[in-house]
Amino acid sequence: MDPVALTRLPDWDARLAETVSLWRARPFAWGAADCAAWAAACVEATTGWRPALPRYTTEAGAARALRRLGHASLAEAASAVLGPAVAWGALRRGDIVWDGRALGCWWYEAGPSGLFVGPEGLVAAVPVADWRGWKVG
Repeated sequence: MDPVALTRLPDWDARLAETVSLWRARPFAWGAADCAAWAAACVEATTGWRPALPRYTTEAGAARALRRLGHASLAEAASAVLGPAVAWGALRRGDIVWDGRALGCWWYEAGPSGLFVGPEGLVAAVPVADWRGWKVG
């Protein structure tokens, strides 16, 4: 599959802020409110296009779904959809970021950070040198 060419919507920043607000209250759920669904929601808010996600309801199911799609990791799947990863320093608000474990959304709250969803909800994390990410539009 070739990466998708994406363009940011004129009101992407407001749409992304609304998505962040909605997700702050969502409880974590595999396949519905996990890091892949979060990244897809951020891409949709920014561009209007939502990446298709496989169906799964557990962590093991997510791993099986990745393997069925021919990907060794979630980062590899993101590259297949969004194109080559770049260093986090090249990212801007609304791009997708990878911290080595999960997908997040590049954000700025008191400095550069990634917003990630997990069992504790939506949390901000400060980038480290090995983070990378994908340009969205």
